[in-house]
Amino acid sequence: MNIKDLLYDIMQDKLSSQRFYNDSMLGMANPSVRELFKKLRDEEESHGIVLQREILAIESKPFPINKIMVARQEKYISSVDTDVTENADPGSRSGD
Repeated sequence: MNIKDLLYDIMQDKLSSQRFYNDSMLGMANPSVRELFKKLRDEEESHGIVLQREILAIESKPFPINKIMVARQEKYISSVDTDVTENADPGSRSGD
């Protein structure tokens, strides 16, 4: 699991907690308890906003060009090695 997937999972938990606190708040008659659930809901919401920012930061990072170049270079080298191996004359020796 990569970091982005982990953050998405945490985000789902935060949203679930928000719903729970909100539903609980609406069902309470005691104003003090309602206020507590409202505060907890709002706190989960602020955590969700932080997570959204982190996810956006990860998603907006460009793919590192050096990884692309290394992959291309490795692919090129392996294709050249294959061509050289396939085209080698078994009777010839280097240094002759």
